[in-house]
Amino acid sequence: MARWCSVCVGLLGPVNADADTEFVFNKDNVAAQSYLPTIINSAQLMDGNARLSTVDAASRIIGRGAGGSLSSALTAPGAVLVTAAGYICSALCIIGIRSREAAVASTHLNRQLRTEIREGLHYVLSEKSLRAIAADGAISNLFSSIAVSMLPILLVRQLGLSGAQVGIFLALSGVGALAGAGIARRCADRLGYGRALWMIPLAVAPFYFLIPNAHRGWLLWLAGGAYLLQSMRMMIDNIIMTTYRQHVTPMALLGRVNASLRFLMWGTIAIGAAASGFLADLLGVRGALLVSASGQAMAWLPVYLSPLRNARELPDGDDPNLVASDHDRHTATSR
Repeated sequence: MARWCSVCVGLLGPVNADADTEFVFNKDNVAAQSYLPTIINSAQLMDGNARLSTVDAASRIIGRGAGGSLSSALTAPGAVLVTAAGYICSALCIIGIRSREAAVASTHLNRQLRTEIREGLHYVLSEKSLRAIAADGAISNLFSSIAVSMLPILLVRQLGLSGAQVGIFLALSGVGALAGAGIARRCADRLGYGRALWMIPLAVAPFYFLIPNAHRGWLLWLAGGAYLLQSMRMMIDNIIMTTYRQHVTPMALLGRVNASLRFLMWGTIAIGAAASGFLADLLGVRGALLVSASGQAMAWLPVYLSPLRNARELPDGDDPNLVASDHDRHTATSR
C-alpha cells in the first residue's frame, strides 16, 4: 500500500511540474528521501528510488504538455485550479501511507538547529565517499546550470527555432531521465555502483561538446541526442547516489545528511546561473556552453579519486569507517 501511495504522490503532483530547475529530475526532497527507507527494506532501495524517479520524470513530461493544453482549454486560472486539485490528491495519497516511523528519541526534540546542521555537515564531510558524492553533484549542478541558462538563448536567438521546436528539444531531457531511471539498476549491477558513477559519465562526456556546436540540420539532432544522454547520465547518478547515502547513513542522521548534501550540491545552481551571464558577455553563448560542457565532462573525478572508484556492492551500513556520533549510532541501532 505504501509503495502505491508513493507512486501516486509523484503522479498527482502539480500539473505544471516545473518548480525545480530543468536538470534536477528525481523526487529529491529531504523528507521523501529520509522516509523511504522506513517503507521498504535496504535491498529494495535502488528499485524504489528508480521507480520514484521514473514517475517524477514522466510527470514532468506529461505535466508540461497538460499545462499548455489546460491553459488553452480552461484559461490559466482553470489550469491553476487543476494543479491545486493535484496537490490535494497528492496529500490524500500521503495520508494513505500506513507505515509509521519509530518515535524520535526525546533528547533530539530540544536540540538547536545549528547543532543539527553542524552534525549533518560533519557526517558528510568526514565520510570520504559522501564527500566525493557531494563534490561530484556540486560540480555537475554548477556547470549544468550554465547550460540551462544559455541553451534557450542558443536555440531561440541564434538558431531561430520555433516554440514547438524548442519544446521538442527540451523534452529530450525528460526522455533521457526516463531512460536513465529504467537502466540505473542494471548499470549498477553490471558495472558496480561505485564504478558506474565514473565510468558512465566518462563515456558520455565527449557528447557534451556537441551542444555548443549545435546548428540547424543534423548537428541540431546530434546536440539533442547529447542533451538526452546528459539527462540520462544525471538520472543514473542521482539514483545511485541517493541509494548509497540511504545505505550508509544511520536513520537518526539521515534527514540531516540529506539536507546537508542538498545544500552542498544544489547551492552551486545559483552560482552557475549567475556566472552564465558573465561567461556569455565574455565568451558568447557558445563559449559559455563550451565551459559548461568542459565542467560537466570532469565532474566524475571526485568519485574516481575516492574509495567508491572500484566499489561493486552497496555497503550494509555497518562499516566501522563510517562516521557518526556514539549517541546517533545508539539511536539508529535501537530502531
